Amino acid sequence: MGRRGVPRLSLLYCGSLAIVVANTILWPLDGTGFIAGRVNPASYCSVLMSSGGDDDAMIFALVIFALPMALRIARFHRPWTRIESVLYGFSWLGAIFAYFLATMDCAAPVATAVIDHDLQLIAIFTALGLNCVAAASLFRGAT
Repeated sequence: MGRRGVPRLSLLYCGSLAIVVANTILWPLDGTGFIAGRVNPASYCSVLMSSGGDDDAMIFALVIFALPMALRIARFHRPWTRIESVLYGFSWLGAIFAYFLATMDCAAPVATAVIDHDLQLIAIFTALGLNCVAAASLFRGAT
């Protein structure tokens, strides 16, 4: 990959993480919250008395992706480094752990995105997918 390819990948990487972070911050303003995964018919976790009241806090774990985004912005025209890989990996571990905790209690984020047509969650999931492609390409270009 030439020097010309790095800024475009960096732009895709930072842009997709910006979409994740912005939608993460704005998502609780919607007020509906997550659909309960084990309740039929589907209801929201926030209305259940015994669980689910704090599942909306899981979405804030995705704000951790602001750290690798800030580092990539600072190193925008430079190749990917090992520290970026470590920070990106820890961000994913934190997000996966928060997702696991939320689904253990009540939340069903994928069902919320699909059944409730939550555009912010759809944008977050799509941006995370694009971000993985950009990160893999940046990483591959560094090795």
